[in-house]
Amino acid sequence: MKTAAIFSYDRTSMGAKYLAKHLGGRMIFSLSELRSDECLINWGKSSIPTTWHPTWLNRPEAVSLAIHKLTAFRLFAGACVPCPEWTQSTIIAQHWLQNRWTVLARTTEAGHGGKGINILSPSAAWQPLPDARFYSKHIQHDEEFRVHVFRGKLIAAARKEPQSPDANRLVRSLNN
Repeated sequence: MKTAAIFSYDRTSMGAKYLAKHLGGRMIFSLSELRSDECLINWGKSSIPTTWHPTWLNRPEAVSLAIHKLTAFRLFAGACVPCPEWTQSTIIAQHWLQNRWTVLARTTEAGHGGKGINILSPSAAWQPLPDARFYSKHIQHDEEFRVHVFRGKLIAAARKEPQSPDANRLVRSLNN
């Protein structure tokens, strides 16, 4: 039976460390470290050559779909998975502001930790919107979770916690 080798996007990823420990495997940081008796699990890397190993899980294309927010939101909608309303139309985003919604102007599709998000308050409804790849309605929330899906099934969920006491509560992962 093959053991797991976790190839993480981040050496400090607690999720990757937990997965390696839980599966009795190990983390690797270079593809040359992979042994023939190991099954590679890609943990968040979207740019690995897809032809170099026959036994691996979580291809980079799948990771790329998850980390690009607009693509993920489109896939969620197609699969009837609830997600915030979003638009690429400045007219619709302006309408949301005028109707007292807080709007997130997302200047990048792959931002993480709150990067690339401009928070637009309804009080700024009559000002020009900043250029953005897309806009989403902010949904008031008390908690934020990261979920992990494998072969179409939820395998783990973790509550995200702000890393600093001054983290922006509208975008809980800011400063994470």
